[in-house]
Amino acid sequence: YNSEDYETASQYFKVYYSNYPRGEYAEYSRFYSGKSLFMGVPEPELDQSNTYAAINELQLFMEYYPHSRYSDEIQDMIMKMHDLLVEKDYLSAKLYYNLGDFMAYRGNNYLACIITAQNALKDYPYTALREELSILILRARYKMAHHSVEEKKVERYRETIDEYYAFKTEFPSSEYLNEAEKFFEEAKEYVKDDNN
Repeated sequence: YNSEDYETASQYFKVYYSNYPRGEYAEYSRFYSGKSLFMGVPEPELDQSNTYAAINELQLFMEYYPHSRYSDEIQDMIMKMHDLLVEKDYLSAKLYYNLGDFMAYRGNNYLACIITAQNALKDYPYTALREELSILILRARYKMAHHSVEEKKVERYRETIDEYYAFKTEFPSSEYLNEAEKFFEEAKEYVKDDNN
């Protein structure tokens, strides 16, 4: 652990608490197994398999030792890893949005952006990136409507309008409100023209 070879350290701690589950240092070993995995968590742009493993290990610790002196530290580590996973989803959604119509053989990447961002909001509803994910969904809905074939435009602009209302309700003083208003006005105009 002190030599910063966290993956190996975690394995050694696991060996100890597996072989001596009631041993004197079992709690300590479980804690440092999880903390070692936490210390080895990669940047959000990279594969997050280690992050999920660290969360799992720390949650198992909490099940075995719910009143441990390490509980607060573990909760803090888990929250930091959840933030990391949200950031990963946000970066993925943003990538899909930036790709737009590029290399989309069946449709476009805007739908992938919407689904990725919605899943992040569903999985992590209290994230600090909630506003950014929400405006990204609205932008993607608008772009998808704007680039749609004629027979799908009205439906997709209506979805944009619905998304605008949801965004405005949740973030009434957002820095992105002017941008959202522009999307709303264009969508409303298109839907009104189609109804006439």
